[in-house]
Amino acid sequence: MALMSSLFWTSYSEIWELSAKALHTFTGFAGGVGWTALIGLMAIKLEQKRGTVTKAIVALGQRSLSFYIFQSFLFVLILAPYAGGLGGHISQLGSDVVSVFVWVVSVIIANILHKRSIRGPFETVLRKKSTL
Repeated sequence: MALMSSLFWTSYSEIWELSAKALHTFTGFAGGVGWTALIGLMAIKLEQKRGTVTKAIVALGQRSLSFYIFQSFLFVLILAPYAGGLGGHISQLGSDVVSVFVWVVSVIIANILHKRSIRGPFETVLRKKSTL
């Protein structure tokens, strides 16, 4: 699929294209299951050894709804053509750097909220709404 997408391999038939797409889909599912298992095993191993970084990432997970919305807002603000407009002018590497930057900022803010015992605002609203 990478060779086809990059136009490095252009003389392929429909059968090759369909085969490549099917293989791409199948290996994507298998890879997803593999990554999930690996992350689960790492979580079990690291549960007893929580350092500063692990605690900060846990804080982000505890406020996942709020930070999902926060990250979406930042991506629109930075990348969308009707906002920052950077998305149409940067490469894949540039967008990866923006993504890592947004994630790191999210982890830092989540850690600050955790240290001050502040719940995520959207989690708080969701809890109040579910008790009504």
